[in-house]
Amino acid sequence: MISLAKDREKYFRSNIRGGNGSLQFEDLIPKDQLPNTVRTLSLSVIKKGESIGLHEHIEEGEFYFVISGEATVVCDEQEFTMTRFDSTWTEQKGNFHSIRNDKDEDVIVLFLVLRLPDDVRQPEWKAKCLC
Repeated sequence: MISLAKDREKYFRSNIRGGNGSLQFEDLIPKDQLPNTVRTLSLSVIKKGESIGLHEHIEEGEFYFVISGEATVVCDEQEFTMTRFDSTWTEQKGNFHSIRNDKDEDVIVLFLVLRLPDDVRQPEWKAKCLC
């Protein structure tokens, strides 16, 4: 399958997980064509003052990859500045993360959310945010 940027639909989601603003998204592969282990594969534009609120993932993991801009990410109560080509992985209950843009420049982020069956998830004592 080939997904051309010019053909992808852009949509907005507001106040995600208690965050601020209305973030623009585009699915890189249509959700109905993703394998069942992939919940989301999308790009998002996060404008100044916008955010995705602090949340956890249960039975899934999420990968953030910053393509451009500077984002503030909270990962297990620690705050990090992420810039171009930085990434983070969060999985399992009890690990929380969020992302926000405090700068004037837009942040473009790739989001990948994977459903994780029991046999591939980290043991709870070992799971954490990898920032």
